[in-house]
Amino acid sequence: MAELSGYTTLLDLSKRLDDNNKVARIIEILNKKNAILDDIIWKEGNLLTGEKTTIRTGIPAPTWRKLNYGVPDKKSDTAQITDTCGMLESYAEVDKELVRLNGNTEAFLMSENKAFIEGFGQTLASTLFYGDTSVYPERFTGLSPRYNVLSTNEDESGYNIVDAGGTGSDNTSIWLVVWGQDTAFGIYPKGTSAGLDMTNLGEETSVDANGLKHQVLRTHYKWDCGLTVKNWRGVARIANIDWTDLMTAGDSGDTSANLLKYMNIALDTVDEFIDGGTPVFYMHPRARTMLREKLQDKGFAQLSVTELMGRQNVLTASGVPVRACRSLLKTEARIV
Repeated sequence: MAELSGYTTLLDLSKRLDDNNKVARIIEILNKKNAILDDIIWKEGNLLTGEKTTIRTGIPAPTWRKLNYGVPDKKSDTAQITDTCGMLESYAEVDKELVRLNGNTEAFLMSENKAFIEGFGQTLASTLFYGDTSVYPERFTGLSPRYNVLSTNEDESGYNIVDAGGTGSDNTSIWLVVWGQDTAFGIYPKGTSAGLDMTNLGEETSVDANGLKHQVLRTHYKWDCGLTVKNWRGVARIANIDWTDLMTAGDSGDTSANLLKYMNIALDTVDEFIDGGTPVFYMHPRARTMLREKLQDKGFAQLSVTELMGRQNVLTASGVPVRACRSLLKTEARIV
């Protein structure tokens, strides 16, 4: 298994910028509640609007040749897929007099604008899982629309969906993503920079709800980003996990899904890609709490809490980190 920091993350990219560490500080704020933003690797797209990927759709089979007979010419089949980036933007403004009264301008503006930064993080994390350009064309396509139909065909992405058996509309999912340049990674438009761009626009005149003017300090936030899945076999989804049943984990009347069993299936599903990338499990924080209940059972030795790459008390399953993402829903409809 590749190291957790084996590829370029936003924090890595920010360290290459000469910006007084402002960008790095913003990234640390984003990561507090959105673990996926800490793990996803980023790559400049090969298009001004995103990334075009050529995938192989057919492999030529060789022919058994007989003496004095030839063999036919054959070729592989390919197809091209384009993943586009979305543009996240927002403006924040703070009363100039309020800033003056509080002294340190830069520190105060950052504290006032944390809500905007948190909003970016939550929106991006949610889109990474649920973004659907067929519904919201201005966004980018996340993971769920790519893995939303069960299939027994090993040549379809639905084969990488593990059905946990839940019904109704109170389900949640666990994702196993192998981050890597040949599997899945975040993209930003060609010729631009990765990460959240913050521009201090300085002092401007603003008009309040009563039509009265006052001076404000305005900040512009912008993040152009997207997601590409180079090879769908490097991602697995454990879907249809009944939330109500999950909350009984560890009780005497436990009816929760066998998460460890399904996580092992997911690991075997992406096994050929693990050594070449960075595998990470993602689940709702409360789902991870229920998984921790399994630690109370001595029979589940593959679960452990340990230090991984300098991070304290990381929950791992078979050595793969298990991370919490609040953006994962507990109200998913059953995937069929």
